[in-house]
Amino acid sequence: MLPNTWQLNLFAVATLTLAAVLEVWPMPEWLAPWQPRWLTATLIYWCFAYPGKIGFALAWLFGLLSDLLAGSWLGVHVVSYCTVAFLSARFHRTLQLSGPLQKIFPASLLLAGHLAYLHLASLLFFQFNPGLEHWYSWLSSLLVWPLLCLLFAPLQRQIENDRSIS
Repeated sequence: MLPNTWQLNLFAVATLTLAAVLEVWPMPEWLAPWQPRWLTATLIYWCFAYPGKIGFALAWLFGLLSDLLAGSWLGVHVVSYCTVAFLSARFHRTLQLSGPLQKIFPASLLLAGHLAYLHLASLLFFQFNPGLEHWYSWLSSLLVWPLLCLLFAPLQRQIENDRSIS
């Protein structure tokens, strides 16, 4: 049982790290507002899939990393990612039998909450209004959600098959 838990955690950390890299990947100026929230969407996916194993520790770690990469106050992304992880785990039971496309609605609400919190933090702490462009990433993240499900679902099944064999 231990190697499968480590395998799952290692894979989740690897995908979240790749998502963090994609989130800060430079884009052309005209396309930058549309950059998906890769890290948030990936965190939501893993918290939906394994709420007891993937959650607060990784949300806190990658929230701190996001704060450092974004140059924001320490804790802004941490609070947001931990809230997303908590709510994802909280509603896991109701989504357990849903397919990836049925999970797009709750994922969209969690992404919108994340962006609303960051928008409010920008207004309160930085006296900066990100404007309407801030919400473009929500739309692009929703378009990316099926891609994440297609990429991660086979690997998730492989992990679960390994778990049932041992």
